[in-house]
Amino acid sequence: MKISVCLAAKLPSNLPQLAHANPQLYAKILAQIAAHHGQDAATATANLERLLAKLEASRYRWLDGSRAGKAMPGIVYLGRSEEWRLPQPLLAAAKSHLPVGWSYAVVAWRKKTNKLHFVRVPDWDTATEPQRQPNSSGVSSVGVTTTGTVSTSRDTQIYHHKWQFVSDSSTDFGQGGVEASKLRSLLWLTAGTNDDYTRIGRADYWQSHVVAKLGDPPPPVQPAPPNLELWPLTAPGAQLVSSAETSGNRPAATFKLVAKFGGWRPNTINADLGGGKYNEFTKKLATVGVTNVIYDPYNRSSEHNRAAVAAIANGKAHTVTVNNVLNVIREPWARDHLVRQAANALSPTGTAYFLIYAGGLRGGTGFGSYTSKGWQHNRAAGAYKAEVERHFDTVRVRGKLITATNPKR
Repeated sequence: MKISVCLAAKLPSNLPQLAHANPQLYAKILAQIAAHHGQDAATATANLERLLAKLEASRYRWLDGSRAGKAMPGIVYLGRSEEWRLPQPLLAAAKSHLPVGWSYAVVAWRKKTNKLHFVRVPDWDTATEPQRQPNSSGVSSVGVTTTGTVSTSRDTQIYHHKWQFVSDSSTDFGQGGVEASKLRSLLWLTAGTNDDYTRIGRADYWQSHVVAKLGDPPPPVQPAPPNLELWPLTAPGAQLVSSAETSGNRPAATFKLVAKFGGWRPNTINADLGGGKYNEFTKKLATVGVTNVIYDPYNRSSEHNRAAVAAIANGKAHTVTVNNVLNVIREPWARDHLVRQAANALSPTGTAYFLIYAGGLRGGTGFGSYTSKGWQHNRAAGAYKAEVERHFDTVRVRGKLITATNPKR
């Protein structure tokens, strides 16, 4: 983070405004610099000034001398409120090719080709590091060339230093939002996390390797849609990415794993949540005397699910299986809802089994990706342990199988 004094002098210092905006956070940042580099307060302040100047210089400079837009090699990222700075004929022509109703928060301008990308970022106004999020069709960005050629992207990267995307006078993030965003940048850059900057654009890596070291509380689980009952009979339709097409026609590995770890008991009921449209697992369980009840609003009819709910809800199931389902659900609230269903279905003395597929070539990396059938988190089973613990008192991870007992009511 070295920067010359003359460069710092070219840009007015914003440190006084930042110190006034949040004195406690500003003091914490200075303390971090002093602790990591063994510097006194005056030296730490000077270095913080240089760091902020370097970040300020990364904003794009327009012909009138104003600064707005995160400048990267060959491309400038602008918050939507700053799109007026772009050549208006270019902007108007590109927007005429956007899908009807396309909602975007960021515009990326490739200066050499004049291609514009209109990026969907639903949490732009509120998140410290907002994230590109695909719509129901799996599209997070629409690109338009000067000839009207349209392309799409499914990328889900997060954006850092969102204050760079706008001017200092922007009210995109509310009163004082720009100052708060600058302080956020300085906080994690001076925290000494020493992380791989090529990977911090991925939400999982960012949360586990940077945010966790800042002492931030974990992000709250977004609540399910308010009208979503515990046991819907048909697909709610609120998930960005449906998991319906991930249904497989082979008996889940859970059958052998449960037999190894504890065994199936005859004359019992198993609640198979998200069990899919095939009955191979049901047939396999029948060979050991277990009645398998499949509940799946994405792959079964409302009549089927109504009967299933009557048979398993409110503690009627002796065991619960969730086979390779958590790893194909992108939304945290939807995973939480599924685990809550498992806790509701399980008897107080029963066991729930969550089988996790960690992914193929990207397996275990934690970098989620779209597949031909939907979504895959590419996380190992241990990554879901905390989510299961929200609704079960005792949770263990055994390879690719999570076992849970003592459901919370």
